[in-house]
Amino acid sequence: ERVATIGSGYIGLEFSDVYTALGSEVTFIEAMDNIMPTFDKEIAKLAERLLIRDRAIDYRTGVFASEVTPGIPGVKPVTIKMIDAKTKEHVETLEVDA
Repeated sequence: ERVATIGSGYIGLEFSDVYTALGSEVTFIEAMDNIMPTFDKEIAKLAERLLIRDRAIDYRTGVFASEVTPGIPGVKPVTIKMIDAKTKEHVETLEVDA
């Protein structure tokens, strides 16, 4: 399954750890320019190396999830429209299972 997490703070990082351990692919959607923006820089580097780099985790930074359309499990994916955090222009639509 493909899972999206809006925000890449402590809670998002915990959920990504659980979901990847269960075999899911995770995508962070982060409004700030870097993932884990509130972390101490050294802690963020360590967390990225230990918890993100070697796992099925992708991320989009500098974007807002402007619209989330629920899906139907096994039938239709969840659709997440993303806009640029600065220009507010549509940049991508992501489809995930949850």
